[in-house]
Amino acid sequence: MLVDPGITLSDGTALGRAGDVPVCIVKTSGPGRAILLNWSLSSFPSRTSARGLRTWGSGEETPPEIAYFFRRLLEQSGARRPVVLTRYKAKDPYIGNVRVQRWRNDGIELLALHRETGSREQAGTLIPEERHIYDLRDGVYLGKSNWWMNQVYPTRARFLALLPQRCPAPKLKLPRRVEHGEVVTCRVSVPGAAGLHAIKTRVRRPDGTPAAFHDQTVVCDGKPRDVALPIAHNDPVGEWSLSATDVYTAETRKIAKFTVR
Repeated sequence: MLVDPGITLSDGTALGRAGDVPVCIVKTSGPGRAILLNWSLSSFPSRTSARGLRTWGSGEETPPEIAYFFRRLLEQSGARRPVVLTRYKAKDPYIGNVRVQRWRNDGIELLALHRETGSREQAGTLIPEERHIYDLRDGVYLGKSNWWMNQVYPTRARFLALLPQRCPAPKLKLPRRVEHGEVVTCRVSVPGAAGLHAIKTRVRRPDGTPAAFHDQTVVCDGKPRDVALPIAHNDPVGEWSLSATDVYTAETRKIAKFTVR
């Protein structure tokens, strides 16, 4: 690892050495402490690059001892991990080479677990408070909890939505009858939403075949958003259907009907 050989001790305490060079120097002043690592994080721990067909990844995991060191260092400064991953049923619970990414969407939190390289592994996930957990990858509701199990895959992220309540159903409002050449305006909303929801709208003709040219995704909450559906002069007459599916879960899918005359 790369260190600065010009660093020497005065009244600090070195917790380790690289040859004769002090590293991890601790200086206490009143109730506080200053810590000088004195090594380049780009050189230690070693992170070799591995080329893949579509991705760059780490060629090795960070040694558990290094991860524990930085974890304790950050915890002593008052930082706490909002998401804790552990290896399932292992003597050493440390699980490495996993990136945890979080996004805040008002009262909804989106979570991504991404392993760059390595193998598929089962991991336990712990958060501070109970939330309603939706697995966007597998399309399942995992229940209300602050702990759950999930699979961590290499090169593919797992996305989860953490909601303060069960996912509310979308609401659709559109005219019951329309004429050829008209534009159907459908109002989409999610009453009681704690944040924004991405709603996929899909249209089917009277014979049940999908009208893919009408496929849209609208982002909304309790405030309605308009979705425009132009009806062509040669579109078939009969009862059409419009479905609205939340990206968070298909459990709340709603279907509305309208008739083309």
